[in-house]
Amino acid sequence: MEIHRQMSPLHDEEERHFYGVTPEFVAEVSDHIKAGTLNGLTPQILARHNADIGDLIDQLEPAEQEILVEKLAGSMDPEVLTYLSDATRAFLIPLLGTKVLAGALRALDSDDAVLLISDLEPEQQRQLLRALSSRDRARFEESLTFPEETAGRLMQREIVCVPASWTVKQVITLIKADKHLPSNFYSIFVVDTQHHPIGRVPLSELLRAGHTARMSDLMHDNVHIIPAMRDEEDVAGLFQHYGLTSAPVVDEEGRVIGMITVDDIVEVIEEKAEQDILHMAGVSSSDFGLGCFETFARRAPWLVATMFNGIITALVIQQFEPSLSALTALSFFMPLPAMMGGNVGLQVMTVIIRAMAARDLREQNTAKALRKEVSVGFLNGLLFSTLLGVFAYWFTGGNWQIGLVLFGALLWNIVWAAIAGCLLPVMMQRAQLDPTVGAGPILTVITDILGYAIYLMLASVWLL
Repeated sequence: MEIHRQMSPLHDEEERHFYGVTPEFVAEVSDHIKAGTLNGLTPQILARHNADIGDLIDQLEPAEQEILVEKLAGSMDPEVLTYLSDATRAFLIPLLGTKVLAGALRALDSDDAVLLISDLEPEQQRQLLRALSSRDRARFEESLTFPEETAGRLMQREIVCVPASWTVKQVITLIKADKHLPSNFYSIFVVDTQHHPIGRVPLSELLRAGHTARMSDLMHDNVHIIPAMRDEEDVAGLFQHYGLTSAPVVDEEGRVIGMITVDDIVEVIEEKAEQDILHMAGVSSSDFGLGCFETFARRAPWLVATMFNGIITALVIQQFEPSLSALTALSFFMPLPAMMGGNVGLQVMTVIIRAMAARDLREQNTAKALRKEVSVGFLNGLLFSTLLGVFAYWFTGGNWQIGLVLFGALLWNIVWAAIAGCLLPVMMQRAQLDPTVGAGPILTVITDILGYAIYLMLASVWLL
């Protein structure tokens, strides 16, 4: 018996687009905005998930974004603002007005609220904070005192902390009654009289326990405590290593002041991965949403460095002009050693930086990693140097000297690129420099200059 499933247009749309909004819906909203008939579509927009509304706003033109947000401002869940891209949020937040923003901050968890405040100019921040109650203002001001990219800036203030002597019934009563608790949480943290964390009770275990059971009997004492000044990348590593869903953040005296949850860590990991990719390409941060001249200003310095690398390479080649004049065939193969070395070095460097970020590469296994990369480089060098040498011998009509020059130059540059690709990121990290920013340009200089220099030196020695 064959069953035929009939799909509605809406279901078919969901099948084709697993998440987010469809291009057709974005175009429909855009058409309604241009025609001034957005009122009829507003309920359909508000019925969607907050993340989808954020996705919709991101895909509209700036002028359309402004109109839509102005239309939805009175009915839209403030959480939508947290799903916007950085560029869109920075553009829209100043347009919302102090009253709307103050209401949004009161409705959001403190970590999301601090994110919104951070996108404002100092004067706008002061105006907004003055519009809040003294209690809310004090909380946000304290969060803003922590440096960016630290646990203190990442954490949310709302947290469920109870004494060890409390029963399950008391805790559940607190959760039901206290309006200042977080909207989502995974564990109850047990604290002593000084508000130091001494244990945790997963929410699932709390709900299964009897009402008379005490927190002291249910709690796990393996609490992973996070200092407020800890770098957020270290916090992400902690969550990843132990598979955490939440962890308490403490001040200098060890007292709980907030917590970090796994959804915040996912954002940190995504941002770090994006930064690494952009830095590898010589871009300091994403300029997708920026204007032409600002994008030009960000990218130009790295291209200047590349140009100087080319000038230095040209000067090196100039020193061997007699060799090139004597044997024109040398110029045909000259780019190959530098090009192959650069690719090998980039492969190695990418793997090493990834291993450093994941904390797979540590001081005790650095030598092992270097031995492996040199061995792989030697094997690659041996294979491709032989192939290229044989091809050069055939190409030049039996000139074995050129084949030998190519063999030696390519083998040397591939092995050296493997060494440099492994050691450069390690050395830069130990010097407290970001390897994703500087290692790429340095590696390019090394492989280009040495590639051409070794090739032409061997040609001068063996052919002239």
